Amino acid sequence: MGRFVRLVGVALVACAILSGCGSESSPFRPPTGASPIPQPTPIPQPTLPTGTYAVSGVVSEIINGQRVPIEGAHVEDSQRHVYVTSGPDGSYRIPDVGAGGAYIYFAKAGFRSLTRQFNLTADTLLDVSLVRN
Repeated sequence: MGRFVRLVGVALVACAILSGCGSESSPFRPPTGASPIPQPTPIPQPTLPTGTYAVSGVVSEIINGQRVPIEGAHVEDSQRHVYVTSGPDGSYRIPDVGAGGAYIYFAKAGFRSLTRQFNLTADTLLDVSLVRN
């Protein structure tokens, strides 16, 4: 019982001391001429890219070490579900892709589909090779 009373007494003294901290009437003041407590430097927040950009390139496959264009490949901006089809030379161009995290999806019957994810901050050239199933 004596130990309990002593612990309660210590707790009451601690509460009394702490209740005065930070108030104008607190008897605890830093010594005159003391340096102020340094404040943490705020962490700069990254600026997110804005605007839209074009993503273009060539869809091809590798045959005997040579790039062969794939015509008619489905190329899609997965964020907006806007797509184009690659031309006879395998080229494609998707305008107005939103800045930031871009997801471009490539597909063609008989080939494995492919997704490329990247940070879009300018017009970008993205050539890909699809692999036959």
